[in-house]
Amino acid sequence: MKSVYWHLFKEPVDGSDLVFEDEVVGDEWVNGVLKSSSGAEYPVIDDVVVFVKSIDTGWSDELIERIAEEKWIERNWRNHLEKASRGGLWTSFCREIASLNGVILDVASGPGGGFMPCVLYFNDKAKILVNDLEYRILLLWRKFLKNIGRGEYVGYAAFDATNMPIKDGSIDVVVSAGGFSNIPGHEKALREAYRVLKPGGLLYMAEGGILPDDFMKLPADVREKWLKLFPALLGNWASLVEKTGFKILFGGRIGIRELDPEEGDLPKQAAQYGVKLRMAGFYIKAVKPR
Repeated sequence: MKSVYWHLFKEPVDGSDLVFEDEVVGDEWVNGVLKSSSGAEYPVIDDVVVFVKSIDTGWSDELIERIAEEKWIERNWRNHLEKASRGGLWTSFCREIASLNGVILDVASGPGGGFMPCVLYFNDKAKILVNDLEYRILLLWRKFLKNIGRGEYVGYAAFDATNMPIKDGSIDVVVSAGGFSNIPGHEKALREAYRVLKPGGLLYMAEGGILPDDFMKLPADVREKWLKLFPALLGNWASLVEKTGFKILFGGRIGIRELDPEEGDLPKQAAQYGVKLRMAGFYIKAVKPR
């Protein structure tokens, strides 16, 4: 991990400073451990800082192996580059993010990579810290980008986005391409994004929302369960972002598509009730007031 990121991290439980021990190559942490004054230790594995290694992330060994064997990372990279070249709102967001100075935090990047691939398409020197709960996904991205010689300044950190081990007011830009949508209790992750952003820092979101007419066809107890986990499930991202304290600079809704039952637990459960769910896309640009 490049030195530009070293000052960002804090102990996620007590907020104390962390000190790195072991292998430093030039201006990079490679392998070693981050230690706090309270005795907590967090490994750094091949440039990936891991704050959640002992937590059940929901990713099985078999699925991680499948992602590697079927080259999901490589395929998603190619798809991102092709999509970034098309134009439209997605391309506009990617180009704008890539033009910004400072550190960009990509929340819950996953095997899709979040905004990271398209940002690198426009600016391969972008300082973008990709995050996921599952550190092995980040290791796959690290290995892939290293092999193709791209993203020299990309950083990797595995942590829970609802409890970020990042200091207050230390990040310049926070981005999410479906990341917040996939985090249970995403209102907590948004509050954390607000906390870690510098005053005047920007938030870019490209999230999904289920069409209310489809969702209302499900039984009341099913609806209640999902809305408790994901308050913005129906696309009410703008109100949630404003409630967090951000000022929205741009908001737009684009496209509608039908979800395949295999795309997630909700569409799979809906199919059991004979309900087909459609999803719209929601784009938001917001600022943390100074």
